[in-house]
Amino acid sequence: MNRLPEPPQLPNKACAAHSPDAESPPMTTHAIETDMGGRGGSRRLIGASVVAAVVGAAAIGAPAALGSADNGVAAPTDRAMTVATEVDLGAVTLDELGDELDELGLELRITPQSQLQSKLDDAFDDDDDSDVQPESTHDDDDPHHDEAHDHDEFADEEPLGAFPVDGDSIDLSSAETPEIAEQAQALWDRYVQLIPADQREMIAAFELVPEEFGGAYVYPTEEDPTQWVLGLGLGLGDDLDFVIVHEYAHLLSLQASQVPPSSDADGCETYFTGEGCAIDGSLMDEFVERFWSEEQQSTVRELFENEDWDGLDDFYSDNAEDFVTDYAITNPAEDFADTFATFVTEDEPDNLGSDDLTIAEQKIEWLWSLADMVELREEIRANR
Repeated sequence: MNRLPEPPQLPNKACAAHSPDAESPPMTTHAIETDMGGRGGSRRLIGASVVAAVVGAAAIGAPAALGSADNGVAAPTDRAMTVATEVDLGAVTLDELGDELDELGLELRITPQSQLQSKLDDAFDDDDDSDVQPESTHDDDDPHHDEAHDHDEFADEEPLGAFPVDGDSIDLSSAETPEIAEQAQALWDRYVQLIPADQREMIAAFELVPEEFGGAYVYPTEEDPTQWVLGLGLGLGDDLDFVIVHEYAHLLSLQASQVPPSSDADGCETYFTGEGCAIDGSLMDEFVERFWSEEQQSTVRELFENEDWDGLDDFYSDNAEDFVTDYAITNPAEDFADTFATFVTEDEPDNLGSDDLTIAEQKIEWLWSLADMVELREEIRANR
């Protein structure tokens, strides 16, 4: 989807996650998404539902448009129509439903949910109707813009596998295929290579995410919210290191020593992340205090709650110099994660200390002023 990220439906996941993202104050799903101004997603909601793709038989393969009548039933249009919907057929058989659709000149096809996203993507890719696919405000040439940050309603996938973590190792005994085991091991090995050992102690499990999900995330475990699950997706390519550092930034800034786990936002006088209330003087507290006004937080939260993606595009256009990426506007937690990842993966700016820095550059400069952050940066970069 060529627009700013929509909130992913993940479990209190930082990032799309981030990412990317559900919310109680807006999520802290740092799925790259995943927090919506503190967004902590909710556990995956996708189950074994039947998803039907209804295609106009007279124009199969033509540009697709989504349509529905007021009663929620897919409405015929003059164009081929692909509709993704969960259907309770009751006592009606598929044959009976097919006969009825045939009388309307429609054809019923049952498509596995895992295949539906690519079908819909192909349909939209062929459609030049701006009402269906609006222009994006992000720079496609921006090396830091990662489609992993962009979550649409069909991108929420079950992991290919979930594996317990023991130090530098993951237990792959539950992997369904040798290929999944090999893919999980490769991504985990890269994470271990980049992130210092003492900074990985809070990770209890690793999840391998299908490429269709488009990203990565972290979220605290239900049993012990001081322990976290890391999910990394396939297909991240050259953006993998940036995404890994982004997800690590969530762990760095949201771990229990920075944000004591709590679901109670009442009485929080700093910044409530979704995982808890940031300790006074913590990274998130300092970052929000310096760079996010109450008005900005409220505006972005309202835009996400109203699913006003055009409004978010406009907000980014009006404030582009305040953020290192378009995804960073999602909320302070995602902003910190993308800022930290930029700080680590890019060379030291030559304009530090200048009087005319943009807000985005001031965020980078702030990280350079923190000796422990500079030390972490050097250690990660030495591991690349």
